[in-house]
Amino acid sequence: MYPFLYDSATGIQYEEVVREHQLGTPLSSASTKHFTPASTAQQPVQFQDGSKEAEQFEASAKTKVLFLVTPRLAAFSREYYGCPSLPGAPADAFSEGSHWRQANVNHELMQPASAEDSQRKRISAFTLNFLEDSGWYVTDKSAAQELEWGRGAGCSFVLDGCSNWAASNAGKQSYYCAEGQAGKDVCTHDSRGIGVCSQIPGTSCYTARADTAKPLMYCQDASSFARSGRQGVAAAFAAVGGAVGSQSSRCLNTQQKLCTGTACAGEAGAAICADTSCDSSGKLLVELKVGGKATKVPCTDGELSQPQL
Repeated sequence: MYPFLYDSATGIQYEEVVREHQLGTPLSSASTKHFTPASTAQQPVQFQDGSKEAEQFEASAKTKVLFLVTPRLAAFSREYYGCPSLPGAPADAFSEGSHWRQANVNHELMQPASAEDSQRKRISAFTLNFLEDSGWYVTDKSAAQELEWGRGAGCSFVLDGCSNWAASNAGKQSYYCAEGQAGKDVCTHDSRGIGVCSQIPGTSCYTARADTAKPLMYCQDASSFARSGRQGVAAAFAAVGGAVGSQSSRCLNTQQKLCTGTACAGEAGAAICADTSCDSSGKLLVELKVGGKATKVPCTDGELSQPQL
């Protein structure tokens, strides 16, 4: 695996390239396996769809994360996640480490093909550091495109598995959907758009994704609602005081259906786009119709706001 990666300063191949870790276990030598570069390229594992071997491989891959442990990449990963003990960058076990792991490195160009969801992909410092560590490339890190997914989330974000991490951070995180949101319109993790709460391939976690039937709708881009054929959704938002197309418009997940008079938007537990601002103390204000009048409703992260009529 990765037989041609070498230290360009010495010409020596790396002694270790990939490390395996079982999700939810302590990070120790007892819970990892080390792989060394082979003298010849290994062939990818191939199974017939639906075979017992394929099912066993899939079941095993869901329980572990692979790490690419080359020097620059490992240093960047530790800084990115805020985890000094991280072995390296999380890679996809289903493709035997040839792509980044979507649950931890999302919206990156080198995600698995199964992660394609029409969202714009970036060439980040994960990929550039790995290319440079290969010994075959010199990269311009200033050209790396920024990622936001999981930045500063800590060791457990990578090592515990997404379902365990989401459960321990319920109400405090926006990367994964909350329980009961599957199939509903939910906010993307950056609160700029709306996608369908769908399963991340190879995991038991769900996040806001898009597909050909339901492309992402962006709160700041009214045309995105037209492109997805869901102009009625934008109209429903407007009826309750929401807004699309405004630079201050952001997505908010609701715990109940929003209604004013006879007009309603979305469904319980779904998302809405609305204009936002901050008061003098920096508190978030969301503009909605309350009692038929435009009202700025104060919101506190993780708390349920219930405006009085």
